[in-house]
Amino acid sequence: MTQPNGTAQAGRNRGRKEVKMVIVGDGGCGKTSLLMVYAKGAFPETYAPSVFEKYITTITIGNKDVDLHLYDTAGQEDYDRLRPLSYQDVNLVLICYDVTSPSSFDNVLIKWYPEVHHFCRGVPIILIGCKTDLRKDKERVRKLKTSQQEPITYSQVFVSVDGVRLLQPSQKWSPKERLQVHWFETSVFLQFVLLKLCMNHF
Repeated sequence: MTQPNGTAQAGRNRGRKEVKMVIVGDGGCGKTSLLMVYAKGAFPETYAPSVFEKYITTITIGNKDVDLHLYDTAGQEDYDRLRPLSYQDVNLVLICYDVTSPSSFDNVLIKWYPEVHHFCRGVPIILIGCKTDLRKDKERVRKLKTSQQEPITYSQVFVSVDGVRLLQPSQKWSPKERLQVHWFETSVFLQFVLLKLCMNHF
């Protein structure tokens, strides 16, 4: 027998879960835009550095609603002492970099992964390359060439079948210390990845 809508909704609410997700990365790498598009369906027209913002959205897994609490953090050094406060009780961390900014990718290894690994041991991590639509932008490419750089390419990220391991070849990183993360590029499939992780871990 089909349940009345009210009863069905009550059943979903009883099984409701909350997931706290924190997003980190260099300032201006695309963190806020990623969250706003995912949570609100709108791309910000202007860049305004975030300090600490929170967005809430809901996804449905089976017959259960999951409330995602999305915490946007500041990537600037001025907030390095405050940012760890956002890691408390976190269930999932997104580390973002800008594919047109090699330094933001380098900082994944130099700064962001070590910080997250220290404060969030055992917490699932998703690495996301943002601004992929600008990878072939002529002006961006030209500016990078002036400093003998180029956009981050797929070949700079090694992916294994049993999850994802990231290793930047130019970094002096021991094979035993390869980053154990889920790697993804752009936000197109972010909901799919979040659903998969929520099903596996929550």
